[in-house]
Amino acid sequence: MAEAEHRVFMVHDLDPAHDGMRVAQLSDIHVGARTPPERIRDAIAMANAFEPDLVVLTGDYLSRDERGVGLIGELMGGLSAPTFAVLGNHDHWVDPIGAIGALTALGYEVLRNENTTLSLRGAPFTIIGIDDRLTGNAAPERAFAGAARGSRLVLAHGPRTADDLVALGEPVLCMSGHTHGGQIHIPGVTHLVLWAFADEPYDQGAFKVGPVQLYVNRGVGNSALRLRINSAPEVTLAVLRRPEAAWLHLETDPSRPPRMVAPVSRPTAIALQDRNHVRESLTRPLARMLRSTREPWASQSTRK
Repeated sequence: MAEAEHRVFMVHDLDPAHDGMRVAQLSDIHVGARTPPERIRDAIAMANAFEPDLVVLTGDYLSRDERGVGLIGELMGGLSAPTFAVLGNHDHWVDPIGAIGALTALGYEVLRNENTTLSLRGAPFTIIGIDDRLTGNAAPERAFAGAARGSRLVLAHGPRTADDLVALGEPVLCMSGHTHGGQIHIPGVTHLVLWAFADEPYDQGAFKVGPVQLYVNRGVGNSALRLRINSAPEVTLAVLRRPEAAWLHLETDPSRPPRMVAPVSRPTAIALQDRNHVRESLTRPLARMLRSTREPWASQSTRK
């Protein structure tokens, strides 16, 4: 089952009415054979148990099969707060129109490089939804066009969208997913593998990328593999605070008080030479291992 992650974020220019606002985040549901349906329903129930003011969905509801569109309707309904979503790479690869239709039928609004403003706690709150970066559908400038100042939150499936946001110079909070935390997480190794082979320097958790605060959710579902190791499924409760009030204690759950975000700075421009060096360092021992396992079989085949 999913783990609850409690986070507190200092949000620039947050309206006083939104100080302490609760945002539940679900990501990478991946309906289908690799994700147990009971895990998805448990994640929905956990999000509702947070009693959030807002729910955000950060992409990859589908996995590999168009039949997953029907499963979105069966498994993802029932979120109790206003819910907004963006698409992920799997949604675009499988059936983006079907995914949008299924989410809309549940009463969830899908944002594709656009923004919308609603009233929360009696004050306007703007949600900016950026489409998927990996599939070439992200357009941050278009998403920000006409966005109201004040309380704002950015949604994007791909963590690397934060690099694109740096150019806009906006001190925003961006919530994302995509990486599954590596799904099989080996400390000190998984981050390097994601960086070297997938060009993903942001694996899980909180990061500071220039003026952008980035949060990478580990997701609920499974994609290529049916298992997770040291990277448990996650449902996030993000509590938004005004900077001048952020260090005051705010208890979101008596059993699990929130942790203050301590973002880890990552370079916004990855040096290609360094990445290639890491890739070679990881690839060579793997290649030697594969050769050692193949050679006995090759010699037997030759003897035959």
